[in-house]
Amino acid sequence: MKVTLAAVSWSLLATSGCASWVPASPPLARDLEPKPQKLLPRQSGNGTSGEWPYGPLSTRGRDIVNSRGEVVTWAGLNWPLSGETMVPEGLEHKSAEAILDDIVSVGFNSIRM
Repeated sequence: MKVTLAAVSWSLLATSGCASWVPASPPLARDLEPKPQKLLPRQSGNGTSGEWPYGPLSTRGRDIVNSRGEVVTWAGLNWPLSGETMVPEGLEHKSAEAILDDIVSVGFNSIRM
C-alpha cells in the first residue's frame, strides 16, 4: 500500500508541476499585425530623380519620418531568391508587377531580397 500511495503522490506532484512551469506565450496583439496603408500610385524610374513620394526619409527621435514629418511604418516581407541564379521566386508563375501588386494589396511596403 505504501508503494501505491507513494507512486500516486509522486505522479500527482509530477503532473501538476509540469503544467504550471511551462510559460504560455500571449496571443499577438491586434496592433502588431500589418495595417493596410494609403496606397500611392507606383511610379516608374530608378528613384534617383526625387520622384519617390515624400522623400527623403529622416529620423525624429525614435521614429523614421518622411519629408512631411509623418511617421513611416515599415511592414516588410522576405522574397526568396532561387539558388545560384538569384532570380526572385514565383516569376515563372506571375509577372513581377503582378506579384508586387499582390504584396502592396495586403499592406506591405518593403521587401527584403
